Amino acid sequence: MLSFLNPSGRTTRKGFWLFVLVFFLGTLVIGVVQGITNSHDYKGDSDILDIYFIILFIPLLFTFIRRIHDTGRDTKWVLLLFVPVVGTLAAIVFGVLPGQVGLNKWGPDPRGA
Repeated sequence: MLSFLNPSGRTTRKGFWLFVLVFFLGTLVIGVVQGITNSHDYKGDSDILDIYFIILFIPLLFTFIRRIHDTGRDTKWVLLLFVPVVGTLAAIVFGVLPGQVGLNKWGPDPRGA
């Protein structure tokens, strides 16, 4: 099973930030293409970008959960993501915190230590 479709286990800082980078690059590409082609409705909404966000919401959430697990914290910390501003700060903080070395209750160290 692809790791971004699985909330259990742990992920490294590198794995987390690579997924976030791909997510934002995809957002940028879709936004630029839609801006060039003017392919949005009369309100300026973007159906393609909305679909992209809907498709990637769960994998992004699961990647964040695995990153939280790697720092040794419980899944309930993911609720911070849904608080405006605090969620962005939480994602950055958990993204840069080092993971626990060795085995923790969510699995082995993803770095193989």
